[in-house]
Amino acid sequence: MQGQTQHLNKFDKPSVILVTGGSGFLGTELIKQLLQGDLTSVGMIRALYHKRRIPEMQHPKLEWIYADIRDLADIKAVFIGVTHVYHTAAFVSLTENNYEKMYDTNVKGTKHIVDMSLQHKIQKLVFVSSVATLDTTSIDNEPLSEGQTTTRPKLIRGIYAETKYLAELEVWRGVAEGLSVVVVNPSVIIGYSNKAPDLSMNLLKKHFFYPAGASGFIMVQDVAKALIMLMNSIIQNERFILNAQNLTYQELFSIANKKGTTSMKPVPNFLLFTIAVIGTIISKIKRRPPLITIELAHTLQKKMCYTATKFLNQFPDFLFLNVSEEIEKRVR
Repeated sequence: MQGQTQHLNKFDKPSVILVTGGSGFLGTELIKQLLQGDLTSVGMIRALYHKRRIPEMQHPKLEWIYADIRDLADIKAVFIGVTHVYHTAAFVSLTENNYEKMYDTNVKGTKHIVDMSLQHKIQKLVFVSSVATLDTTSIDNEPLSEGQTTTRPKLIRGIYAETKYLAELEVWRGVAEGLSVVVVNPSVIIGYSNKAPDLSMNLLKKHFFYPAGASGFIMVQDVAKALIMLMNSIIQNERFILNAQNLTYQELFSIANKKGTTSMKPVPNFLLFTIAVIGTIISKIKRRPPLITIELAHTLQKKMCYTATKFLNQFPDFLFLNVSEEIEKRVR
């Protein structure tokens, strides 16, 4: 509907915006863009961090608060006066040893955010999920869309997918209880900070071999921009995939390493699994995370692609950054 794309540039009263995961990769970019935008109707941006050092970004309308979303007492304290919430905090891991921490952060933490959002009658919650909650089987080989969710995330996507799926259930439970929500499912987020390459950019470098799979990718700047646009719109209780470009891992690693695709060598699936199995055994002996988990080996050989058509139908003027070109700029 046309009315869904009419943005709400002004809130009814000075807003208090809560950002979970404020010191994280996406949270940092989101806060930066919020501060660069129109702050006329913004009373305060309250950013949560869970590190020992306070993040360096400072602004008169930015308040950093040390809080653990797993701790309900922490969350109760930070929600006073909050009107809008961006929930970006998450713990990502592919190892079973981290399952409890991942569940507590992604599922219980989200439950706390939803419960407090309901209790304080906030105006809107924008929740960052993942394409990991979607199915792995497309229809007629078309890119996966919002309607293709799975009820078996752990079986077909792994433990991280399971926790994000369960977190989504908490958010949709909030909707059933009257909460206004938007859920976004970004594909693989790529980015780069001014001080040092982000982990995702580091992972792309120094690869001369590639797995057989493919995935969707998006720059962190676009994810943050989309979150703000969705928050400031009248859209509610909808899911949106955010994806800029679908690439094979051969294409991705070739761009990052400034090599033509013919210079890269494929990794046979059996070898990838062998490395993962051996690495998992060694990791249990030495009690440290394996370089490649069996779950990651499964993921890297799947050919996944996604479409952001639904989002672009709502925001037809939105132009995603070209992921290939952005990576090329960073590795020159």
